[in-house]
Amino acid sequence: MHIFVAADHDTDFTDGWESDVVAAAWLEAAPHCVVSAMPMAAHAGAARPVWSRNSTSVGGFDGTALVQVGGGEGAAATAAADIAVALEAKMGRIVVSLPRYGTLDAGASFLAALAAACAPEPDPKDVPGESSEINPEEYVRNAREVSAAIAATDLVITYDESMPLLGMHGMSGTAALLGDVDPSAAQDREKDVSGLFHALIKILDDPHAPSASHAGMGLGLSAPSRGVLPSSATDIKDLSRHDAAGSAGGIGFALLLAGARALPLSQAFGAQFGVHDRVTEADVVVVYQDELDSRTFPTSTAGLIAPIALRVGVPCIVITRDRMMSTRELAAQGIASSYQLEDAHELGSLAARLAKSWSPAR
Repeated sequence: MHIFVAADHDTDFTDGWESDVVAAAWLEAAPHCVVSAMPMAAHAGAARPVWSRNSTSVGGFDGTALVQVGGGEGAAATAAADIAVALEAKMGRIVVSLPRYGTLDAGASFLAALAAACAPEPDPKDVPGESSEINPEEYVRNAREVSAAIAATDLVITYDESMPLLGMHGMSGTAALLGDVDPSAAQDREKDVSGLFHALIKILDDPHAPSASHAGMGLGLSAPSRGVLPSSATDIKDLSRHDAAGSAGGIGFALLLAGARALPLSQAFGAQFGVHDRVTEADVVVVYQDELDSRTFPTSTAGLIAPIALRVGVPCIVITRDRMMSTRELAAQGIASSYQLEDAHELGSLAARLAKSWSPAR
């Protein structure tokens, strides 16, 4: 039997790579099996180590660069400089991993930094710092410059949690709910970004402004138009409601506006490293992830793999520490069974027990 293991990696896990732990325990309990394993990233913080590991063991650079947007002061400028380097190297695809949270400025400081870094003769002195002020005209100007700079590249932004730009569940509301910012400060930022949003509609509705194609831009289409921005209120509203728009304090919205496409982190990694083929070749698929939650399921590793397994008729089992979905919900998603783990350090022993049940020797 061929067992394929896909396990989310937690950088705080002290026993190595979770995928390796499950694979080794399964193979020891069922040595007649062929076991292959792949680490996955549930959160942006694990994106770089997982990318590096898979690129080394599986392959998958293929003219693709990963840029991880970090947190803290100067993160926007650092990421912008990394993207500019990848563009200069003529990378065919640049994957930009966005964290859930960041400076609540709709990506204004990031756009300014990226536009400056992509200038024909960039000057480090011209890279602006983070500011509480958002100038709509400058925002659009920077977005147009970035759009032109990425025209020949497939720029893909990844997100690990669905978050629109505005509203109760948008970037400011979520930051306040989680205690990252004071509620009154979050409300002020919501007003500022809402003002930017309405100003963008007026600016881009200007008949003298460059217009986008009727198909729109940045909505994950196979061949979006580049070098122009969305031209209607409907386009802008669609972008602001996109699941990636509120990521990293609105950097997601800024890059969508400039013409990037967006994928959940798990889907981007799955496409890059051939998860579909790995599932198709397996007899049983084992997924390990921390939570099984209907809200986050669509962007999770299980949410990526289970539907593939269902289509090709491969049993998919999930090991999780926190299950918040019913058996019926899981079955509808293509998960044959799920098993709860109380302690991550017991992952290997649970995997060994499952091996005896799911891959008995014949």
